[in-house]
Amino acid sequence: MIRNIHFFEPQPYIPPPLPPRRFIDPIQDETNNGHFFVGMKKDLQMIHSLNNSIFSELNSQNSLPKSDIRQEIVECTDIILNCDYSSINAKNLIFKLSKVRRDVKLCYSIHKIITEKVQQFARKMISNFLTIETVYQLGSQWKNDINCINHLSSLMSPLCIKEMRLAYFDIIFSQEIINFFNKNSETFQKISNFIISEFLNNLNMADNIENLQNAFLFIYSTGDLFNNIFLPNFIHAQIEYYRPIVEDLFFKFDYLSDYFKEISNLENNIKNSITCLHLPNFAQNDLIVSFHHLVFAEKLDDICKRGLRHLILDKDHQTIEKCTEYARSTDTISTFTHELSFDFESVAEDCFKHTRPIKSVIEIMKTLGYLSKVVFNAEQAKMLKDFFDKGFNSTPELAARLLAEEINNIFLNDEEQQNPISNIENTIINDSINHSNENNFKDKLDILIKIFRVLQCKDVFEAYHHLLLSRRILMLKSSVVHADELFAIELRNQCGPEYTKRIDSIFEDLHKSIQIAREFVCCSNSPKYFKVLVLNQANWTHMKQTPLEVPSCIRQSLTQFAQFYCMKNPKKKIGWNHHFSRVKLQVNNETGIKEIICNGISATILYLFNVNKKLTLKQICELCKGSENEIDECVKWLKTKKNGKIITFIKNSNEIEINQNPKTDQQIISLPFISTTVPHAESERAKYQIGTFKANQIDAAIMSLLKKEKSMDKYELKTQIKSIITFRLEDELYEKELENLAKKWYLKLDASGRVHYLP
Repeated sequence: MIRNIHFFEPQPYIPPPLPPRRFIDPIQDETNNGHFFVGMKKDLQMIHSLNNSIFSELNSQNSLPKSDIRQEIVECTDIILNCDYSSINAKNLIFKLSKVRRDVKLCYSIHKIITEKVQQFARKMISNFLTIETVYQLGSQWKNDINCINHLSSLMSPLCIKEMRLAYFDIIFSQEIINFFNKNSETFQKISNFIISEFLNNLNMADNIENLQNAFLFIYSTGDLFNNIFLPNFIHAQIEYYRPIVEDLFFKFDYLSDYFKEISNLENNIKNSITCLHLPNFAQNDLIVSFHHLVFAEKLDDICKRGLRHLILDKDHQTIEKCTEYARSTDTISTFTHELSFDFESVAEDCFKHTRPIKSVIEIMKTLGYLSKVVFNAEQAKMLKDFFDKGFNSTPELAARLLAEEINNIFLNDEEQQNPISNIENTIINDSINHSNENNFKDKLDILIKIFRVLQCKDVFEAYHHLLLSRRILMLKSSVVHADELFAIELRNQCGPEYTKRIDSIFEDLHKSIQIAREFVCCSNSPKYFKVLVLNQANWTHMKQTPLEVPSCIRQSLTQFAQFYCMKNPKKKIGWNHHFSRVKLQVNNETGIKEIICNGISATILYLFNVNKKLTLKQICELCKGSENEIDECVKWLKTKKNGKIITFIKNSNEIEINQNPKTDQQIISLPFISTTVPHAESERAKYQIGTFKANQIDAAIMSLLKKEKSMDKYELKTQIKSIITFRLEDELYEKELENLAKKWYLKLDASGRVHYLP
């Protein structure tokens, strides 16, 4: 209940000025200012038709009837304001009002009396409001009172003559309420607080919603008072009501995605609660924006520290999109984008701590691509990409090398690319590659090329890629060759033919080799299984000639091909590398193994045991006439458990024999013949340089600001440094640099938290 209200004494009557334009006639548009016309549609239509018929009747008469009707019209006004409509003869009343309309003085006099009664009625209504216990009673009272005023205004409309500037009574009523509250702002504040408090206390109650709506329609009718006093108070009260709820939610969940899911539900509840109140759109928007400030803008620092990084790693596009929506709503989009950019930089740097860094980078780039396309504008997307590029190139040479290795892994280990090549000549020369998976593979190529564009050390990448390609191509898998050719085309499009000159020469060697091998098969009696790959030494610098005496059946084919090749190319010589060759051996015993695929050196060693049951390592070297180191390496591979222990050492002897009980259930054993991975070397020096670079930038920013300001608060100094440097300033690093500078007597730290410059 609201008490302590003081009314001003009535002032001498002055006809209220007509506004520039009056409210739209309720009969023409009952939806405009609809809160003044509750339940009046049928009555107003009847009065409108009566007006039309009476005015038509009067226009047909030559003179007005003469009688004193002032008292009767005033009595009708009192009856209407007491909500007693049944005793009013509307047709007779409007007929008499039409007479009064022709008498200017009488019309002016009656309008004055009714105006005073309407003003008294408005003040009495406000007085009644102050004694009401609930907001529902207030809404019900307002509905009844406004119905009276609307009925009166419609019936007495003939008295409201525009030329005499006699206003409509519903406007006089509304203006009186506004004038009263302007003079009694404390009273308006009390009623406003009462309505807001009642609304919040009954937030989840759907009962009596119509009276609650009417209470808000009353407060909305106060014009500028609603905008300037009620609305700010209403929004503030709502925000304070939800503040503890939001705080609990923020600290309840470890992940931002869970927090924002609950916030979305809470926001929907707020929208539903205020939609039924028929508040104007601008009021609803102001409330929602204030709510966004509460749940996002006020917690932006904590949100950035706690969760943005995890959103990127978890590819949580939906939550990042929701954060962006809140950031735009609260005008913090610039700060949010900057913080998110720092996280993209940090995440890109940390990818190099993973087992397969580029695989992690690819996932981050997919997230970045989606956000740039769907969520952020062009300028913001550019900022995100620039910081990502910076993080990726924090160790540029390492990034280049790892990209080459990741391409090697993708091309070799893709499950769709595991079918060994059976007829590589037809595959490459006749361009009859199976393109069934080409579309899927092009997507992978696109992302690899995007990462390649980001690289700073493209020359380092070319060196590693060329090395791995020259080894990879020897596996003679159609899918691998095709993938590498497609990638080479993309590199050529990006950097030009000069960049891919060495890469292109590898494929030229491959094509020429296949062509000459085909010609040799056509004009010789070599076995069908015999295939030769001739490579240019300049493109395969890691390949050296391996001396080895192969079995006579193979040696004869090798000699024939060498003679054929030298005849075709008299200025060239051929040297055989058996380490990188590929041989398929058929096993004819009861060990369970049917086939062994290995390199030429291992095949030659195994072939010796067809004649010799037991051999020492020295004997094997003498019979093979090969390098002791390479033969020793192959023997070690053949006796490992991983490769089935095909050979084994005899107990208490240095002799070797074929293992009759190999440790494998496989019928086909494929031995690795090539190492395709470049050894990893941790670049501690590069990491140290990055750390030193950041520390130097922070030191320079600190000293630059202190030289100008002489003395600054530590947190203010930190804020200004953030705007200068191009990377995220961690609290630990900032404190460390301040201490270092203080030890060197460049600055002084005092207990109050200020930093002083020491000249």
